[in-house]
Amino acid sequence: MTILPALFSAFARQNGLDLDENLLLRSSLGSGRAIWLWSLTSARRRVKHLMIAIGLKRRDETTTFEDSPPDKNKTGTRVLFAPSDNNEISGAFRSMVALARLLRDRHGIDPFIVLPCEGTGTALLRDASIPYIHVPSFDWIVPLKTDRRSLRFAIDVVRKIRTNHLAVSTIASLIERYDVDLIHVNTTWGYVGALAAKRTSKPCIWHVREFLEEDQEATIWNRDAGNRLISNADAVVAISRSVAAKYASLVPRQKLQPIYNGIDESRFLAPERTILERPPFTFVMVGGFQRYKGHVEFSKACVSLHSKGIRDFRVWFVGKGNDDVKRECANIFSNANMDSAVTFFGHQKDPAQFLKQADIAFTCSRFEAFGRVTVEAMMSGCLVIGSKTGGTPELIEDGETGLLFDPGSNAVVHIVEKAQWALENPERARSIAAAGTKRAMERFTSSRNADEIARLYRKILYEREAL
Repeated sequence: MTILPALFSAFARQNGLDLDENLLLRSSLGSGRAIWLWSLTSARRRVKHLMIAIGLKRRDETTTFEDSPPDKNKTGTRVLFAPSDNNEISGAFRSMVALARLLRDRHGIDPFIVLPCEGTGTALLRDASIPYIHVPSFDWIVPLKTDRRSLRFAIDVVRKIRTNHLAVSTIASLIERYDVDLIHVNTTWGYVGALAAKRTSKPCIWHVREFLEEDQEATIWNRDAGNRLISNADAVVAISRSVAAKYASLVPRQKLQPIYNGIDESRFLAPERTILERPPFTFVMVGGFQRYKGHVEFSKACVSLHSKGIRDFRVWFVGKGNDDVKRECANIFSNANMDSAVTFFGHQKDPAQFLKQADIAFTCSRFEAFGRVTVEAMMSGCLVIGSKTGGTPELIEDGETGLLFDPGSNAVVHIVEKAQWALENPERARSIAAAGTKRAMERFTSSRNADEIARLYRKILYEREAL
């Protein structure tokens, strides 16, 4: 057993793995299993290539991604953004696109995006005239209940680290080719941008937009190794104080920078409308169906209101998500003979049109890192009823800028109480909603978010130059 560490070090050098990749692989699988599986996959690849060469196997068709690279001559500080997805309905991706556009338009920063895969988010980048290049890579996230002793888990880790090893080299070459000044890792899910920044000695900002364990029931496949890598960033941006409080015990406190996420108010602001004027009043819940998002509890609360004789409302669901959760919600309404009162709109590119017509918006997530939909609803003039957990209480002051309910086993009862109070006190509810809009406009706009990020960039670059 004493020979394994030395053997693994030799193996890592032979395969060109840097210290962080070495640590991530060894700590996730153990030295012996890592060497065995890596060697096995290498042998399999060599056999595959040989079979192709002698005609026993057809070459896999390669997918060519459409790229829109940046100009070699940059116009200002060039920032490479490294998202972990390419999805137009991803809040993290949409936030990144809005941030990159405003950094360019307001601060003269020259952004470009390295995409890990093909996807629908590319259209958002084209619309915003933001350059992008595809470099295939994988995230390092697994469900909390993953069996880390299983062979499937080990093979998956090796497969992803092998692909990501090539991606890091490619991104590092892009950093040099396009004279990148700073790398901005967009979520906790991906790490290749951070390794490329380290390899090229460029400053790195790591944006933490999720709790992971609490809000997504997921984690980094080796949390300790992941925390060490995140801690190497020059700054770790947390999108709420609640997220910052969690990471204060995982990364150096002096690197943590709480900066609230920003929403484009021009899309949502509707200053002339009045809520709770005439029935049927509209309840809306925006977001993909997920167990932890509270769709089931919200559905049960609506049925409970109906059973109490409060029936002058309709329910809108906007979002796709988990089909099983959606069916459960539909069955809850169907069993109460409320099918005509509920509409499932599915995924919508423009949720603003629904929020601007709704009276009360519900955000019932068990643990929200920030609450993008919460702020969008506040800006749209809705009264927001949200869960008193995670980042939501930072957005809403109960009874002043919105209403908060206690989650947990009695969540349904508490949602009913808040909704019933709002319907019975429309004047006060309108006043609270107006105060919510004012607060959102003062603290949670995209422009304010971009200004704070730009200041952080300048600080990090100044400190690097001073070294």
